[in-house]
Amino acid sequence: MSPFKDKKFSLIGVCLCFLASATLLADDDIDADLVQAVLADQATYRANNVTLENVFIGMSQRMGVKIDLKQAVPAFAQLPQGRLMEIESLQFDGLTWRQALNNLLKPFALTHQEGEDSIIILGTPELLRQPRRLTLSELDALVQLQNTSLDFSDDKLVDQMQQRSGLKLRLYVHNKGVKRIDREDVRRVLDAGPENICQALDFYSKRIYRRGEPSVWFFKEVIENNEAFIDIRIVSKEEMITLKLDQRIDIQFNGIPVKNVLLRLAQRAAVDIRFEPGCIALVDPAIRDHMTLSMQSGSIKEALELIVGMTGLTYHFNYDGLLILASENLKKMATAPRTVSSGDKSYVFLMESGGMIMPIWPEDIPEKELLEKIKELRGKNLEIFKQMLRDLPIN
Repeated sequence: MSPFKDKKFSLIGVCLCFLASATLLADDDIDADLVQAVLADQATYRANNVTLENVFIGMSQRMGVKIDLKQAVPAFAQLPQGRLMEIESLQFDGLTWRQALNNLLKPFALTHQEGEDSIIILGTPELLRQPRRLTLSELDALVQLQNTSLDFSDDKLVDQMQQRSGLKLRLYVHNKGVKRIDREDVRRVLDAGPENICQALDFYSKRIYRRGEPSVWFFKEVIENNEAFIDIRIVSKEEMITLKLDQRIDIQFNGIPVKNVLLRLAQRAAVDIRFEPGCIALVDPAIRDHMTLSMQSGSIKEALELIVGMTGLTYHFNYDGLLILASENLKKMATAPRTVSSGDKSYVFLMESGGMIMPIWPEDIPEKELLEKIKELRGKNLEIFKQMLRDLPIN
């Protein structure tokens, strides 16, 4: 059972019962000043036996301001029960909506931004950094790390993180256990003024370089001899990406564009993704625009490999995230010259990497005649003509 069922919060509003089928408010022309004014208002809000998603729905309806969850998708993927985290009782009294929202989000390691016409829910950097979905006890531990301050006069950083958080912490730097951090590093970290343990770990990780790049940290719960430890591991950014791509997921995509599939996989892994200009245009339209992919308990990396095999695309990853490119074979197949015969003449076409068709005409054929022939050959559907060219033998 979720530990959040025992927690009570203090927000604003009235006693409400929300239905799972409710939807968030649609986009309206809400003035930015109105959003600020609403969040500064006071109210009373109570709800029992609801999911986190339904609380957002109810608060959105009560305030009259849209709560946007689109950017929270990667964060929900990290929570033990996603957006369906259970809350037994909520009670917000005597606070502003802004304070109430902060109180609601804090136990889930979430945060928010105030947009021009909506409230945007986001995951905190520490939540998004984790390379897998957290357990309930790990979520509790993360929230504890986020809300535990440090004594800047105490240079025994590892000891005080453990004592002040109440967690059994163990620190590993590139797989090597560390019980005491160098005094100079501790002083540099504390002089930076971290607000909590998470920020202190951020500052410390950035002082540890691997392959010319600062390191990052994540944590996981380890049970040994019936005792629970929170292992904080500092690794290279590239290793972190590898861990994220090793997450096992269930996916089902039916007839959607391949670019959308790749974006969703990157979103699920909480990694950045970039595309080489023109690479998607080179993929066979039958696959590019209508990809079907199903996988049970496979890794994100395995899903990427399936896409590579189906499309001719390839990918690289490093500390920056994922870069999607056209493979050399795809470029060759897509851009090689093709000859189209019509009547007693032949016309040679070259497909550029961006998908544009470049005619190469013999000197004895006037350009105007060739352009008319292109128009005739391609008909009304340019994509069909491009596919016809791709299917022809390479010159």
